[in-house]
Amino acid sequence: GPLEGLLKGRSSTVDNVVYSPDGRHIASSHGDNMIRIWDVATGARVGRLLNGHTEYVTDIVYSPDGQRIASCSYDGTIRIWNAATGMPVGEPLNGHPGGVTSVAWSPGGQYILSASPKGTIRIQDVATGASISEELNAHADTISSVAYSPDGRRFISGSHDRTIRIWDAQTGMPVGMPLKGHTGNVTSVSWSPDGQNIASGSDDHTIRIWDAATGTPVGDPLRGHLGGITSVIYSPDGRYIISGSEDHTIRMWDAQQIPSGG
Repeated sequence: GPLEGLLKGRSSTVDNVVYSPDGRHIASSHGDNMIRIWDVATGARVGRLLNGHTEYVTDIVYSPDGQRIASCSYDGTIRIWNAATGMPVGEPLNGHPGGVTSVAWSPGGQYILSASPKGTIRIQDVATGASISEELNAHADTISSVAYSPDGRRFISGSHDRTIRIWDAQTGMPVGMPLKGHTGNVTSVSWSPDGQNIASGSDDHTIRIWDAATGTPVGDPLRGHLGGITSVIYSPDGRYIISGSEDHTIRMWDAQQIPSGG
């Protein structure tokens, strides 16, 4: 379909791909410090290039109402954009001095969660940029990806220490033990829309599904990409998992048909 054709003729890796909440658009970054918006139905690009970061864009996310996009970069900032026009909204937020590796928007729209190469996490008020808690020392290595649960009560982080951790969003305390199984850097994490499962992608070329309540694996790892996974996200209806890879492809997986016992 059109999604698979998004990258035809592109020579660069797809580093990040994210759905708008209504499922009609995808935002992507490709390593040139800019962000592009695409129409899912036609595969055509929409609006202007989101241009403002001075270094590599590490992550992009839509606000829950779909009206804004947040992006973060090795330039240390988090930028907010109008999703319809591509124009910047307000001043950039100061994220992490050493660069920001991942960003997530709280389901209520009030907070932005961000992570750093040093394994730390910050939670900031979107309107003011103020930190709402102490910085969390979350992982022993770079955090590549963070995501809120759909109800906003928890969030997850994936790291180059090869683990995924679940956190209480109110207290900043870890929930349960780290999720272990990947044999390479964890590069991307996503929470299913029903809140029941977590998907993670890794440099080990696999995607793994986890039970969010117990932290145990669901089925076997998803295999098929010929390179490291750079991005993994659930579709808004929860039926599919969409993955981007260093093999220059985007794949769609049936989230209801996770293989097991293979």
